[in-house]
Amino acid sequence: MQILNDVTVRDPIVINVSFFCPLEDDETLPDINDAPTQSKAAMRGACALTAIANYRKKVCSGQLPVDVFGHKKKSLCSTGFKYHLHSCRIPMKHQDSFRIYDPFLHKHCVVACRGQFFAMDLVDEKDNPLHFHAIEKGLERCAKLAKEKPMLQFGFLTTSERDAWAKNRELLVQVGGENMVKALETIESSVALICLDETNPSTLNECAPIYWHGGYGPTMNRWFDKPVQILCQSNGRAAYFAEHSMIDGMLTDRLCDDIVHSKYAILSGRQAETTDVPFIENIFENTIDLVLASEEISDAIEKGEILRANI
Repeated sequence: MQILNDVTVRDPIVINVSFFCPLEDDETLPDINDAPTQSKAAMRGACALTAIANYRKKVCSGQLPVDVFGHKKKSLCSTGFKYHLHSCRIPMKHQDSFRIYDPFLHKHCVVACRGQFFAMDLVDEKDNPLHFHAIEKGLERCAKLAKEKPMLQFGFLTTSERDAWAKNRELLVQVGGENMVKALETIESSVALICLDETNPSTLNECAPIYWHGGYGPTMNRWFDKPVQILCQSNGRAAYFAEHSMIDGMLTDRLCDDIVHSKYAILSGRQAETTDVPFIENIFENTIDLVLASEEISDAIEKGEILRANI
């Protein structure tokens, strides 16, 4: 865990620190009428996760070329890459911290849908990205599982003022015990968060509030402390969302470029020996009843929801 020397501001992350980048539409996504059992959010999410998994492998293996600038091609510092994936900002009283997790011990992403959070394998035991079709099937499975359960609103907690979120995080652990510790660490250690929203924004004015703070719907579908979140809409539109304290434009630009060049038509045409659904786990499955029984946590969730509504 690394303490951030400059993160003492206690304002909420949302709109004060975080930023988003709309991603260019993938014109190769099939018409949903031609694939009625599939979701465009899952299609776009699978493309993004495939790009992220390949990017992750290059970073971890040292194969990612160094960024350069100027006519002399001067190399830029690569320190920021260790804060990009498998990392998370952690709320603490007075001053936040930042945790970096070993990518060779954590091979999963997190899928958020209807406020439910699922851990899903993204790479195999040899650190190779899973096949595109396996990832797509995994996302569709997460969406199906989310619809079988009531919406959760834990994500609202991450919209709060930082000292309040630090207190509520401690309360979550107090109420949920070791299962909650494991659940929070699963989110924090993931390579990235993929958010499958159930909204269909078309214009930039409609997209912007959804991407920036959740708009009028999917705020519970976010974990605002994560540096990398891909927001996928039901109509296939998408955006990159980031917690800004430890990463900047260089990293964002490079990963976004990989994502927008990962086209559905190309990836879906690739064959593999097996495309079994990856291992999936409902992260809060063993803690939901305990947490929802806590009036203090329920009040904190409601305050987070009200805060978002007033943005």
